[in-house]
Amino acid sequence: MLAFIGVPLIKNGRLVAQLGIQQDAPRKWTSDEIVFVRETADRTWAAVERARAEGALRQSQELLNGQKEAFQAAMNGRPIAESLGVLVRTAAGQIGNGARAAFFMVPQHKAGLHLVAGMSEEYAQDIKGFVVGDDSIGCGLTMCTGLPVITPDIETDAGWEPWRGLARSHHIRASWSFPVRTEGGPVVGTFALYFPEPREPKSKEVELAQVIAHAAAIIISRHTAEQILHERELQLRLLLRQRDEFIGAASHELKTPVTSIKAYAQIVQTELAEDRSSDKGKSADPAKRAGQPPRYPNQSYAGYHEDLRG
Repeated sequence: MLAFIGVPLIKNGRLVAQLGIQQDAPRKWTSDEIVFVRETADRTWAAVERARAEGALRQSQELLNGQKEAFQAAMNGRPIAESLGVLVRTAAGQIGNGARAAFFMVPQHKAGLHLVAGMSEEYAQDIKGFVVGDDSIGCGLTMCTGLPVITPDIETDAGWEPWRGLARSHHIRASWSFPVRTEGGPVVGTFALYFPEPREPKSKEVELAQVIAHAAAIIISRHTAEQILHERELQLRLLLRQRDEFIGAASHELKTPVTSIKAYAQIVQTELAEDRSSDKGKSADPAKRAGQPPRYPNQSYAGYHEDLRG
């Protein structure tokens, strides 16, 4: 190289790039050539910025589409694993470079973390019931403290010593854990990102993880509210069924003696009618002349008749 020209690109007072041109023979660069190189550098940088903006716009649109799909699945009553699974795919696609994602929760009436979406079934079984506490690691520590836990390199982190073999078997070298927290409420789960190589998060990656975690919190809150509503509906149905059974039983008990009394009264009325008919031809009956009620062979019937008249 015997001739060279370099044009720096300064944007907002900062050197962002430099365009260089070289030639293997001596050359005196003219002013027009220098202007041309400057214009080429500016146009090249404008094309780079436009490509970056288009890429960012495309990523933003993919993120929005992923969230929309996840919310739509939740609105349609799909299982929570399906809704969160959409967010898992969205996050992994946004970050790239072999990233994998997962969501964890502590199920009702169970201890420890359980995998809800993402990763393999084998991994789910290996970490089932992962301990939650301030002496835990990764998502277990995040679930306890409500703070992100970033492990750039599992091989050099002392806390991962008991779990290092598990991490190796699943090709996990870096682990980032983020809390999934409802608005002004408790931590309801965790969001994890795993990488096959050591990796520190960039600011935009942390922002992405927070957006995904927030979307997951909305879905989990809705799912929890629907579960509570469903349980209350079941309780109400049970109470209504018990009420109907009680009313049916009470009605049966009340109707049974009333029916017996009505039948008994009909028998008495029939016998009274027969007795009166037989007494018409007995004018010599002293009791009848005295205006007293006739005597009946069955005194209990007569007494019941007196009660009815009284």
